[in-house]
Formats: sequence, C-alpha cells, structure tokens
Amino acid sequence: MVSTQIKKILIIDGHDEFRRSLINYIKRKIVNVKIFGVSSGDRGIKEALKEHPDIALIDIELEGLRVAASISEKLAQCKSIILTNEGVEVYQKRRRDNSTFVFMDKNKIIEELIPIIERQL
Repeated sequence: MVSTQIKKILIIDGHDEFRRSLINYIKRKIVNVKIFGVSSGDRGIKEALKEHPDIALIDIELEGLRVAASISEKLAQCKSIILTNEGVEVYQKRRRDNSTFVFMDKNKIIEELIPIIERQL
C-alpha cells in the first residue's frame, strides 16, 4: 500500500536562489510533499517547531550542526541532511554516530539528493 500522507521538508539555506531552486527541484521529483524554506538557522529552528518537518535540509554555513542538534533534540522524528560545499568525509567523522544526521555535498545534489530523501522518508 502506498502512503498518501503528505511529508514535510524544511530547507534552511541563506542563498535565496539556491533555496528556491531546491524547492522546485524536489517538488518535481517527489509527490505528496510540502516544502518550505527559511534563510537562517534560528528561523529554521522556529519553523521546525511550528511545522514539524520529516526532513530538514540545513546549510552547514548557517551553524548547521548546532541547528540540526537543536531540531533533533526537540523533534526526534525529524531527519537532518547537512549540506556542505566541502567533502562530506570531514563532517562524517565528527558525526558521533548520530543516525539522524546525513551529510551531503551540494555539488552532488542532482545525483544524490532524491534517493537520500526517499530513504529518509
């Protein structure tokens, strides 16, 4: 049986054009999803508490690790995908076995994002 429940994705990224493009890309690829975005980490935490997303995509440059930790502390069901411009290996070592954090290189979004989101949902 296919779930028709609408899933929620929060995008926290300070680059407006990138955030809008990412929202449009995900909407084209995944059905039954509500996507919303904000431009700062603190606004992202507030929005997460209001909307209770299933997944949060968080730019590492917006204190992504702190924001992800804060969200997962308050919303255990929310999976965080940390977006970085650098190789993800550096961050994965710092992950401390927290299974709610997944790291993704922004340069590989087209190839890797949708499968990662689908696994998290």
